[in-house]
Amino acid sequence: IPNGTTNFSRGVDINFDGSVADDCNADSTTSVTINYTMKRGSFQRSCIGNTLTGACTIATDSSFPLGLYNVTMETNKTLHNNGTYLNQSLFFLGTVPKLDNPKKAPVEELVPWGSSPFNFSVNITDIDNNTVIVTFWLKNNSVGFFNQSNVSCTECSNYIFNISMNFTHTQIGGNAWQFKFNATDASSIGNNETAVQTFNITRDNISIINIGGNNS
Repeated sequence: IPNGTTNFSRGVDINFDGSVADDCNADSTTSVTINYTMKRGSFQRSCIGNTLTGACTIATDSSFPLGLYNVTMETNKTLHNNGTYLNQSLFFLGTVPKLDNPKKAPVEELVPWGSSPFNFSVNITDIDNNTVIVTFWLKNNSVGFFNQSNVSCTECSNYIFNISMNFTHTQIGGNAWQFKFNATDASSIGNNETAVQTFNITRDNISIINIGGNNS
């Protein structure tokens, strides 16, 4: 239910609820018609409150523009004056930042430490065009997930967050290692998190090269 502090992701159902009292402060919710209208610019959608509860629902979809919405609650009853209550900029309708193609290079699960630096990356898109904060998380067998690095982007469209890390033989003992990315934006609608991926650091390969002489 919109309350001035909660925002919504486009595609969800938004519930509206309210109550009505007459001049004598008696509850009249069940005896009036209640119309809720959410509006942004020239776009608007409405629903009629249930006769018993005064509540109703508007299902949002891709046709709803993103941004701040005003909500108007209007009441009418035969032989009574109509009532109107306006809440300006009551909520933000947006989208959850999208994270695609999280990966590590080298791609193998078992990687010699000498293959450093390891590269971790993810693609970020947010059609709200607000500021997105993306965090890269690491974990090993001795410590839970910790914030290794983060970045922010505005008007993110297939923005690539890339981080390089060097590992040494001393970190073999941390196996197994895991990583993930998550993203939040200024509208605080929700966060998107990638699946956890696991890798292990192994001993480095040693190359022995035999350089022959002239046999003398």
